[in-house]
Amino acid sequence: MGLACLLAVLGTTCTPLSVGQRLVMKAPDRPTIVIVKSSQLEALDIPFTAFTSQVDASVWSFVVTPEQDDEALADEISALQPALIVALGATATTLAFERFPNTPTLVALVVNYRRLQLAQRPNVMVIALEPPAAAEFIQFQLVLPTLRRVLAFYAPHESAELVKSAKVQLAAMDIELVAIPVSSIDDVPDAYQANKKGKDAVWFLNDSVIMNPKTFAYLRTHTLQDRLPFIASLSEDFAVNGALMSVSVDLRSLAGQALIMEKLLVEQGKKPSEIGVQPPIGAKLVVNTDVAKAIGLELPDDIQPFIRKARTHTARGAGKD
Repeated sequence: MGLACLLAVLGTTCTPLSVGQRLVMKAPDRPTIVIVKSSQLEALDIPFTAFTSQVDASVWSFVVTPEQDDEALADEISALQPALIVALGATATTLAFERFPNTPTLVALVVNYRRLQLAQRPNVMVIALEPPAAAEFIQFQLVLPTLRRVLAFYAPHESAELVKSAKVQLAAMDIELVAIPVSSIDDVPDAYQANKKGKDAVWFLNDSVIMNPKTFAYLRTHTLQDRLPFIASLSEDFAVNGALMSVSVDLRSLAGQALIMEKLLVEQGKKPSEIGVQPPIGAKLVVNTDVAKAIGLELPDDIQPFIRKARTHTARGAGKD
């Protein structure tokens, strides 16, 4: 999957599916679940396929596309009288909470869910896409045990709450998060040059403004030139494409977690607000060994069992861009 297509999880669309395709037909007395997807991406399909193959329900699938009439799509979904809507991705989530404010909704695969204020909606339960910052940095410290000052960039209107929480969590680990607010991606180059000195790493955090191919390419190139570790959240694709390492959610574990939350709602009668926001139960650390070599970082033998390795030709040429 290309990096630009990966970032469609933020709300854009790649290769839409047909609308209104029933995937599973169970006994008539089973509840109906509607799955709404932001796009047809592998990142959405892995948990989608695993969930639909195991859930005991009649399941309908819809994909949100820019060409669709949202009102007509909402009418189709409403006619099914779903017991639960599963919204995958930001665009699907926006449609679900705007059109179905009273229908129980399970949200997953939304970058920085806090920006949509989902926790304040009584009909919504969430599987966060990102582990807590402390959980990510415990894994980053396997590779960078002396990590103490970390540089990051964020758009305040998108990620102020995320950054505030991360600063508190990392301070408890004796890590200072130097988070620089920017108004647009065009501000990142100057902000990086002004703040890179004295930092142990640059963190590509889950901010839907900052997290885009242009910013990633700039930071990948210049951190490599400066021999500064570039670490990322969200997806192993960032490590494959030239970051030093990434911590990402295990998407298959996410499907199992969604099944547990569905049972709590449908079978045990819990309210979405009682289930609330759940952190992901599985995460994986991927390290790009080409980048590690390029910046002069040796990977100790004792951490080898705890990491997955990736290689890419990007690392060899990025510093020449």
